[in-house]
Amino acid sequence: MANNANETLEQTNKMLSGLTQSVASLEGILADVDQTQLPVEMTKTLQSVNTVLLDLKPLVLQMRNKSNSLIFDDQAVETIEPKKGQ
Repeated sequence: MANNANETLEQTNKMLSGLTQSVASLEGILADVDQTQLPVEMTKTLQSVNTVLLDLKPLVLQMRNKSNSLIFDDQAVETIEPKKGQ
């Protein structure tokens, strides 16, 4: 049990270290960006994401209704019957 706790603490430390580096990178990026342009860029990005989600909506609905629809065609396949031996 002590080993599990130590492993968890090590993983938490690694995660926090990575998070600290990510925050520092983000602060650097935000420092370089003109703050007046940030809302405009965020709006454009959200509009792009919205467009992609709307484009994916038919596919998501298709997958919800028939989960194997990407593998199997919706068209009925003719049943092949064996011929009688003579």
